[in-house]
Amino acid sequence: ELRITVKTLEKENSQLSASNNELNAVLIQTCGELQSTRISEANLSSEIQRSRQRELDSSLMPQEIGRLQERIHKLQHESEVQAKRFQEHVQTLKEDKEDQRRNAVKEI
Repeated sequence: ELRITVKTLEKENSQLSASNNELNAVLIQTCGELQSTRISEANLSSEIQRSRQRELDSSLMPQEIGRLQERIHKLQHESEVQAKRFQEHVQTLKEDKEDQRRNAVKEI
């Protein structure tokens, strides 16, 4: 009777050991899946941040374009004003030169 009990316990121990090995394998697989899930969550979080930044950039872009267009217009206007002043200065120099030539001719 003792031998039957020992054999029964050995058989149950063997079955429990096999079940324990299966559970360990499932635990290892679950840990791997959990790690993959965490990596996926981190990747999604990064993608969400990039998406939000692109959204922010795109909402600011029209404002920035408007500012740049104003600056371009202002620089074009300043350039036109400077060109006009330069033409007036050149004209003045031409007139002064012509006056000097006339005075020189009068003196001769």
